[in-house]
Amino acid sequence: MTKFIFTGMIFFIMVSMLYSSSMGWENNQVIINENGFKPAIAAFRNFVFVAYLKKTGENKQVFLLASEDQGRTWKSPIAVTKDSSQCDDPEILYVNNKVYIFWVDHKDGNNEIYFTYSDDEKGTELKDPVRVTFSESDTIQPHITSTGDKIFLVYVDDKEGDYELFGRTYVIMDNEFSDEVQITFYSGGSFYPNALSMLDEIHLVWQKKDGERWKVMYSKSLDGIQWTPAIDISAGLDSGYEPRLSFSQSGLKVVFQAEHKYEFEIYTATYEELSDHWLIPMKLSRNVNVENSPTLLAVSDRLYAFWYDYSEGNNEIICTSSTDDGLLWTERVNLSETPQDSHEFDLIYNSFNDNTYLVWEEGNAGQVVFKQADRYCPTPSIIASTYKSNEWSFEKDSFFKWKIDSDGSGVKDYAYLIDKEPDTAPDLFIAEYPVDEAKFYNLQDGIWYFHLRARDNMGNLSETVHYPIKINSKMYLEKVVYYVVKYGDTLWDICEKQYGNPRMYNQLAKYNEIKNPRWIYPHQVIKIPPKGSLGK
Repeated sequence: MTKFIFTGMIFFIMVSMLYSSSMGWENNQVIINENGFKPAIAAFRNFVFVAYLKKTGENKQVFLLASEDQGRTWKSPIAVTKDSSQCDDPEILYVNNKVYIFWVDHKDGNNEIYFTYSDDEKGTELKDPVRVTFSESDTIQPHITSTGDKIFLVYVDDKEGDYELFGRTYVIMDNEFSDEVQITFYSGGSFYPNALSMLDEIHLVWQKKDGERWKVMYSKSLDGIQWTPAIDISAGLDSGYEPRLSFSQSGLKVVFQAEHKYEFEIYTATYEELSDHWLIPMKLSRNVNVENSPTLLAVSDRLYAFWYDYSEGNNEIICTSSTDDGLLWTERVNLSETPQDSHEFDLIYNSFNDNTYLVWEEGNAGQVVFKQADRYCPTPSIIASTYKSNEWSFEKDSFFKWKIDSDGSGVKDYAYLIDKEPDTAPDLFIAEYPVDEAKFYNLQDGIWYFHLRARDNMGNLSETVHYPIKINSKMYLEKVVYYVVKYGDTLWDICEKQYGNPRMYNQLAKYNEIKNPRWIYPHQVIKIPPKGSLGK
């Protein structure tokens, strides 16, 4: 028995190493220094948008922050709300080249849902806010998902004397909302709705109070009006909290925090299409600390899970991944790595540039932090060479030296070669750290190209540098003539006398570093090299 357990442990460790995470992350970037809360994120192409709450006086208003270069630089924040008494829970989507923002607003004396959208793809022009819900009670916890031409809004309202889920559908082309639909009818209350659209179906999960137990419930709809009977997918566990939906290679998945036998862990449940039922939830995390607020993200053939953990003595954002649809998970990675509490995180995968963006609230002063998966490796630059770029030389032995700017994931190695093709991308990487120079010997006469690119520790490749060189080994045997310019001389006349071709005046001017070939002056000394060394 002991041997079996030991062998199993060895197998698990080997598989874990084999399935090590492929997503590296760049350094944390503080995008709001203070008074920023509850950020929500959206992305389209190279645009990144963050809606957040900003504390102004005693109240919190909704603001929008935008980047046009994948979050490397950010524009000035735009105020979304201006006359509200208090706002909460911003949600953001990018649909049909427009930014849509929903939030909870208290300016009517109670909490109601409002929304706005932009007239342009950059989110710079926002419409006046429009009220979406009309209730004398409190409307909270909005969540939105898009089916392409529609946006489905689900929220919590206690208008029936109990907190229930309601929904409305916004038709983008008509700029109109459907009538309100009540989705749940319970006596205990429903909270934390999370919706996801796929193949014209709206999938919905939420947290339902049932006596002393909290259940994770699931339902789906084709139109946002008629919903299938709710299913308890946390059956067998003591309680389930804060569910989130995702689609992986195998189909629909739900991740949630669960309490079972006095332990709080992260669980995942999978919907099996063939049998039309939910499989028994599987434990994802194994830790003695409380772990909560999980999210799943499917990227290509890999599944990622994110949640909060208190192992370090403060709340940190944890990530792990799986290549077998959640059977085995890699070693957990701390993404926030800060001494303060990290909370209220949101994330999104951008298929346009194969990147993942993460944003969260840091500490208690309202600092908003942005982080993205490391898909970028900086391009090296040539700082020394035997040759001036694109100029003729008689040197047959060549030397190149380069440098690279700092990179969050670190440069691992370089690939380089020299050939006569102008656009070769080298793929043989030399892992002799630190490699920052290369030498080539006894090159033949002609035009050559030195190609260089870098690779970082995450496997990201930089752009390729193509450095042209020209070799004429006979140049040192041919004598350079030094000519003193006389009154009335022009480079046109000099080239006609020396080379028999006056049209070479541009090449001669470039060789002598004369900026304006039409302007030379008496007593100026001009070097006249052999005709072949000027090139074509």
